[in-house]
Amino acid sequence: MSRTTYKLSSEGLKKVEKNRIFKGWGRTSKEWCDLGMSSESTLKRFLKGESISAQHFKNLCNAVGIEEWQKLVDWDDVDSTKVVPETQKSLITKNITSNNSTSDENSSSKYGLAVTGVFSADKKLEIETALEAVRNLLLSCHIVMKPQKDD
Repeated sequence: MSRTTYKLSSEGLKKVEKNRIFKGWGRTSKEWCDLGMSSESTLKRFLKGESISAQHFKNLCNAVGIEEWQKLVDWDDVDSTKVVPETQKSLITKNITSNNSTSDENSSSKYGLAVTGVFSADKKLEIETALEAVRNLLLSCHIVMKPQKDD
């Protein structure tokens, strides 16, 4: 079973607060909780920068009008816990944002990609090679690779 949790970055909190105020909501508005399909306690943890489930994080961002939730995550502190065999030692977390524009100056497309995964040591070189190929295709890329936490 996999459970990824996200924390709001300090810059993310500023963006969330700006949108919340624009909507006229209090910090723990019932409307925000309802639209975000989350409890008041989850909303409070979100606003304190504490870990909440990935789904609740996305829901609360969307409810306040932020579709690009990936830009609000504290990517240096992503927590993914998995029940995995001992041979799977590495956790890879990527936050990749690419901005592509067409020749028409008035139209631009933005794409974001976030991937979390666990792999065994024997796959590390293949993963690093694939990531390097992806990195070369993107305009902006942030990749964090860290050891899997043993629970």
